[in-house]
Amino acid sequence: MPGTEVVAAAADNLMNGGWLTRAPFSATLALVALSLVLAGAASRFSSHHGWALGVMLASSAALAGIAFASFARGVWVEAVAPQLSLWLGFAAASAWGYAIEGRQKRYIQGAFAFYLSPEIVSRIADRAEALALGGERRDATFYFSDIQGFTSFSEKLPPERLTQLMNRYLGEMTDTILVAGGTLDKYIGDAIMSFWNAPLDCPGHELVACKAALANQKRLADLREEFDRLGYPPVRNRIGLNTGPAIIGNMGSPKRFSYTAIGDAVNLASRLEGANKAYGTYILISETTRTGAGEAIEVRELDYVKVKGKSQPIRVYELLGLKGETDKALLEKARLFESGLPLFRGRKFAEAKAVFQRCDDYAGKKYVERCDEYMDSPPPADWDGSNELTEK
Repeated sequence: MPGTEVVAAAADNLMNGGWLTRAPFSATLALVALSLVLAGAASRFSSHHGWALGVMLASSAALAGIAFASFARGVWVEAVAPQLSLWLGFAAASAWGYAIEGRQKRYIQGAFAFYLSPEIVSRIADRAEALALGGERRDATFYFSDIQGFTSFSEKLPPERLTQLMNRYLGEMTDTILVAGGTLDKYIGDAIMSFWNAPLDCPGHELVACKAALANQKRLADLREEFDRLGYPPVRNRIGLNTGPAIIGNMGSPKRFSYTAIGDAVNLASRLEGANKAYGTYILISETTRTGAGEAIEVRELDYVKVKGKSQPIRVYELLGLKGETDKALLEKARLFESGLPLFRGRKFAEAKAVFQRCDDYAGKKYVERCDEYMDSPPPADWDGSNELTEK
């Protein structure tokens, strides 16, 4: 403005009392503090960019509105400092949040990279609240596998060749489990322990675990041909599956821990893996797993057993295949075997023996032997038809 207009404006203000009053410094501090609070609130939505931008724009407009309203009433309020505080505070809070979140994601990814597939690790890192460190109770399906006769053939191989064989075998079996969304718990020598439905939900985990077990048996059949060409003995494994509640989480000491599962359901899966020896089978599943998988699988009921360490008998099933993909001859043989079970449990041992003799497999022969034993020495009056397994 030309100098005369400045003087005229000043004179008009003095004559009419229309001058501006500077707001006290405390008011500026209050607005700066409010700006920082709003910036912190907006940074909480940093993962939702639309929300964060909306909160920031609304906050900036509110601060500007306060300045204009004060001006209209003759009070000059510092407008630059609150706006700078708002945007710089938001930038600083967001940067700090990203740093903390990034560190947390790196910790989770490092801790679970060896247990889970990369896709699941990424999901956990994005939803850290789904991971309850220290253990949580969850229903899960547990998988145990072991190599048949591992001790005998491992004694025949030099350590270097045995290591090569085990790395290839464990790698192939583990890949199948991880692709199916399972969690690798641990290796115990040649044994594999894994589970489904933790740390993240796995809908239909009973069926998913059954499919993984079948896929591993199929993959191992292909590997046997390769191992044979390399001069290795035949490699076969036994698998046990059980579904039930367990405590799952990071367990151990503050300096050394592992992500694992503890509970009776876990122990039963391990016992079922070992129980395969008693029936000449390669995949045994519990009644809870069979019920959870539903009609999507084909099974053969094998026995009503008390596994070692358990006082209550359970029904166990041999997993034969998937619905519509299982050999019809195998299914007919399974139905024949199952027709002998009511006879056996009804103490009609001679009739049951005739049925089991027609089955002509290891499990059938075992039942023939049991029928002979009971015909010679009948079971007690309170016998419930169960069989107690004494080996793990």
